[in-house]
Amino acid sequence: MSDKFMWPHTRNDKFTIKSAYRIYINDIAPLDDSVFWRKVWSIDCLPKIKFFLWKIFAYMIPVNSMLQFYNPDVDVIFPLCHCHEETVLHLFIKCTVARHIWFGVSLLHLISPDLDWIDDYFLYWHNSDLGESPFNVSWPSIGTITMWYIWKLRCDVIFRNASIDLNKFILDTKRMFNIYISPRIRPADVHSDIKIPIAEVDHFMFVDGSFKDFNMGLGVIWCDVAGNVRSSCSDYGLIPDAVGAKAGALILAISWAEEMNLSRVVFVSDCIQLVHFINGVNSNIAWISSDLLDRCRSLISSSVSFKIMYIKRVKNHLADRLARRARKLSLSGLPSFFFELSY
Repeated sequence: MSDKFMWPHTRNDKFTIKSAYRIYINDIAPLDDSVFWRKVWSIDCLPKIKFFLWKIFAYMIPVNSMLQFYNPDVDVIFPLCHCHEETVLHLFIKCTVARHIWFGVSLLHLISPDLDWIDDYFLYWHNSDLGESPFNVSWPSIGTITMWYIWKLRCDVIFRNASIDLNKFILDTKRMFNIYISPRIRPADVHSDIKIPIAEVDHFMFVDGSFKDFNMGLGVIWCDVAGNVRSSCSDYGLIPDAVGAKAGALILAISWAEEMNLSRVVFVSDCIQLVHFINGVNSNIAWISSDLLDRCRSLISSSVSFKIMYIKRVKNHLADRLARRARKLSLSGLPSFFFELSY
């Protein structure tokens, strides 16, 4: 056997035979392994992410446990959790930080099996039992992009002394999905406008959300059946997309209505996707907003006195302006400046 296959032994790593074998098959690949590498290079990702995946499976990614082969002074502890040796499997799958990220992007099912090797997880992502991916690409591409972002977080912590803000990091990862992997769009179901008799309404709440650069503002206008403004409410925060901001505004309005014990409330929104989803007209929604929209539908359906209807955006200008101002000025609560908006 040539020197290139004499991989150094470690105290507790599993690199020895399998890692040398992985390097070997990059030069002379048997049939089964050539199929594996075709799977690697055929995923639908940016070229740099494919190359990153190849480095993982070729055991060329510089995790601390591998670097210690060449420099015994290297600290092998994983810099994100500080409680375990940094191996490839721990970095991307086993670490509590990594698992929190997988959970945060709603992909925990991709790492649910207890497997021994990172390539076993990659092959598992090709399993038809996982069902159809909600994206235009398959589960292996989604899993690979998630690992790519975990690696970026790890490098930022080591080389830039960055602090770990998991909530922001998860939003950035979802943005990566949204930009490079567009959700599958299906034709909308045929629908008809839902009209609610005025005799069944005591209160209207006009809701709207403003979205820009992952910042959102929420605006709610409370009116009586005669159209008189009773009060308003606003809030702000972070959100990954515009539909999520609209859903956040509805959740704020529902919470406010419940707090005031209002009955026979109609929530009015200019987001047709949100209204149709809650009314059961169309269930095809982008994955990135699915959790919030599911919560909205659950809150509306749990109350017999709450309904939602669609209105054109030009007729929802007060809630829109309130939401925009809440986003720009970071306003929350019951704004005293509300009545300025009507001028």
